[in-house]
Amino acid sequence: MSSETVQIGSFVISKTLVDVVFPLLGTVVGGLIASMTAMCLENRKWKREKQGRLREQERQALSYALAWLTPIEVAVIRATGTASALQRLVIDEEEFRREYPNLLSLLPNDPPAHLQVLLPDNFYPRVCEIRRIVDEELHARALKPRNQQECFKLAMRLYSEIDLLRKELHARYLKTFE
Repeated sequence: MSSETVQIGSFVISKTLVDVVFPLLGTVVGGLIASMTAMCLENRKWKREKQGRLREQERQALSYALAWLTPIEVAVIRATGTASALQRLVIDEEEFRREYPNLLSLLPNDPPAHLQVLLPDNFYPRVCEIRRIVDEELHARALKPRNQQECFKLAMRLYSEIDLLRKELHARYLKTFE
């Protein structure tokens, strides 16, 4: 065996080849490691940006939902006041029907569809139930004579539900910053 060859196991390899192949192999392996590291870092960055955009859209959706609660609360206050005025005979039934709020006309537009999917699952059913109570139950109870206490209890239940919904939405909004 000449001094220009190296024996590895049963293989005899030229030293020149060894001097060229091993550095080349090291460069290829190093390049693969560098590109995989860069790819992993880019993938993490993309996921963080995607998560950030999702959280921003969730904040927008929750902002719409929180904005919905104010007109609903105003409608409940107006409905309760109108019902109370009828019960105390301050206004007659005709004026009551004219003054009783139409909750749908007070509500802002629905959030865009791409944001609606980010709202809590129970948001729309709860808002619809509040609307139904204002539109049907409170209205019907106000028309019954000497029913002011029942109207008051129902209004307090509505205020509690709106307040609870507002607190849940607010907590969920704040959680999007975590």
